[in-house]
This record gives sequence, structure tokens and C-alpha cells, in this order.
Amino acid sequence: MDRNKKLENSLFSYISRIKIKSYIFIENEAKKRGITLSYSHMRIIIILHFNKKLSMKELTEKLGRDKSTVTALVNKLETEGYLKKTVCCKDKRITYLQLKEKSQEIVDTLFEVSEIFHEKVKSIIGQEDTETLYKISQKLLENWQI
Repeated sequence: MDRNKKLENSLFSYISRIKIKSYIFIENEAKKRGITLSYSHMRIIIILHFNKKLSMKELTEKLGRDKSTVTALVNKLETEGYLKKTVCCKDKRITYLQLKEKSQEIVDTLFEVSEIFHEKVKSIIGQEDTETLYKISQKLLENWQI
């Protein structure tokens, strides 16, 4: 097998392509329900939903993105009224983020889209393989050190 074919058929390549297709699927399903935010914006909303309040630094670490990228994403969400920033009274360098009530509609829709995504995967690979994929994904995430 030549080098190009080997890379094209590598785990690296498959995971990368699945990630892209997943993002597109999620964005399209959200768009059908009136949400025009990018996957990155939706991910911030979900992270804040589960964590209630995070500093910009904490959010940046959870996203695994650079500070300038996260700042641009957060600024758009703030401008659109989905989250609020609060400067720490003890240390003015720290900015906290929290969701506003308006974001609840997005959260509800994303739970719905998550179920649709799960059913899509299950329809492609079956129940047993879906459960196996879930276990493998969980193991990778829990043990992958960056």
C-alpha cells in the first residue's frame, strides 16, 4: 500500500473525517430548528450549561483552543445575548462567563439534536456497535493526556 493510501485509510484520517461530518450534521439539524450558531458556539453554550460559571481561562482549557479564538467566539455569544461576562471583584484580570436565560432554548434544542445524532449513528452501525463506540470514546477521552 502506498504512503498516500495508508494515510487516507488511517485512524487519524477516519476520525478527522467523522468529526467534520458530525459537525456538519449537528449544525444542519440545529439550523432546521432555527439555530444558526456554529458548532463552536453551541459547544460553548453546552459547556457553560453544565458548569454554570467559568472563567475565560477555564473555558479555553475545556475547549482546547487558543485564547484569541475563544475570545472571539465568546464576544459573539455575548453580543447576541446568550451569555454575560462578569469581571472578578478580587482580581480584575479574571472574567467569568455565565449563560443568560435566552440560551436555554439553544440548550433544549441541542439536547434534541444530540438524540437525533445518536439515532443516526445507531442506524448506521447498530445498537451494539454504538454502545462499543461510546465505551471506546469514553476511554480515549478519560486517558488522553495533552
